[in-house]
Amino acid sequence: MEKSWRLLDPSISRAATEPWYVSSRASTRDRYAKCLRLIRRHCPSPALSYDVGCAYGQFAARLAQLGGLVVGIDRLGDRIAHNRRAYSKVPNLSFLEGDFLTLDLPPKTADLVTALEILYYFAPEERVRLLKKVLTILKPGGYLLISNNTFCCPDGLSQEEFLEFVGQFFVVVETYSIYRGLYYRVELPLIHLLDEINYLKNLRIFSPHILGLNRQFYPGRINHLLLRPSRFLDQVALPFVRQAALFLLKSRILYGTLTFLGRTLLPEKSRTQLLVLAQKRA
Repeated sequence: MEKSWRLLDPSISRAATEPWYVSSRASTRDRYAKCLRLIRRHCPSPALSYDVGCAYGQFAARLAQLGGLVVGIDRLGDRIAHNRRAYSKVPNLSFLEGDFLTLDLPPKTADLVTALEILYYFAPEERVRLLKKVLTILKPGGYLLISNNTFCCPDGLSQEEFLEFVGQFFVVVETYSIYRGLYYRVELPLIHLLDEINYLKNLRIFSPHILGLNRQFYPGRINHLLLRPSRFLDQVALPFVRQAALFLLKSRILYGTLTFLGRTLLPEKSRTQLLVLAQKRA
């Protein structure tokens, strides 16, 4: 069977640019709420915060609601351009393109640095440079909020190794474990399904031409079933499936139930992330 073609702009199938990906998903809302709770408890009014690896700016925007200046940093220019457009009306939020490790940032000026879900992008030796750079820009007594995924990376750190690593440079103030292992088994297929529906929506615009050239985007019969004009598919089936998937991703009941079961029955296997709030020594 001929391998499916993927000729269109790959960005149309990426969920991270969709509003629902962060604003609606129960798992993301819960994680951001826990992060903000840690910050409010120990650093409630940061005058200057940096969000390292800010991606599409969703958490940086939440930080800006605390007051003070917030600077989101990302090395990808398309993300920075997107963020500057999306958050142009937030006066205390700005974005900076570049590699955090090499950017020239003023020393001892920040009250807070956040580095969420980025540690696995750094080689082991770069992780040391990351924390040393954070120490450089933080004021004495400033805070770092950093997370570590404990389930996905072959060269990643275990929970114990991560705490020991952070403790070499900072005073660990508070930690919080997130148990999403069981929930991931539901969430990830739903995200992939929504990606595929989004891709298909764009692909069908070109379907007559594609079918005429006998090109395949999906296997055999599925290719012809999905790409041929179909009022039922366009107006009933796909919208229904999309709304059902969004409903499940938004469901706090589903998220709460599966995370509770995972935390209670399989705590070690279900633990997926550790949040650490640490303080620079005065």
